[in-house]
Amino acid sequence: MQEHPEPRSPSKGLWWKSLLSAWLGVSGIGAVAGALGLPEALGFPALAVAWAMVWMIWRRRMATDDRAGVIGVIAALRRIWAAFCVSMVLIGVIVLILQSEGGLKRTGVSAQLVGVGVTLIGVLSLVGGRVWVRQLDGSDLESVIQSYRSRFFAQVAWAEAPALLAFGGFLLLGGEPWVYLIGLTASLAGFAPAAPTPASLRRDQEQLDASGKTLNLLESLGGSQGPQ
Repeated sequence: MQEHPEPRSPSKGLWWKSLLSAWLGVSGIGAVAGALGLPEALGFPALAVAWAMVWMIWRRRMATDDRAGVIGVIAALRRIWAAFCVSMVLIGVIVLILQSEGGLKRTGVSAQLVGVGVTLIGVLSLVGGRVWVRQLDGSDLESVIQSYRSRFFAQVAWAEAPALLAFGGFLLLGGEPWVYLIGLTASLAGFAPAAPTPASLRRDQEQLDASGKTLNLLESLGGSQGPQ
């Protein structure tokens, strides 16, 4: 008889996780608001609203995942993907804080050179994340799992490169946040196709079906759909 894992509690630890996420987000917005001269008294109401919104969205998403019964490789890769995206945004928060506090020394590197370089790297990462990655191998169960994992981590590696290099450019220019904005935009655009969403899984399944493979991708990766 098949055993089913016990359902997790969607609210376990969610209050402090959502509070931390909201605080980090509001901190970045606060740096921009301070630069624009907005009153600091808006900070606490903004934090409360952001906390409530993050908590509700996060709780609903976790409940949806529980109903779908998604487990195994897909669930793990989704958490990894989300962690990478959040880390890129948090670096952006650090950029805003460093820029607002000042004190960074500018090197002699040309701003135009850094901007063009980051832009080219962003374009290269978008192309590389789609072309120079391993394709799915649906010949057997082990092959499809290994190829899916390899493609995912290759796409993530390509996607994170522009933001990381743009952060280096930000430091070289003594605190120019527009450089990181270029890299962050390219990175988030690269993370989007790497996300193991239901839509991307359907596209991959269609490609496997078109090539004559009979494997069910979702089941192969450890996911299962609950009753509709």
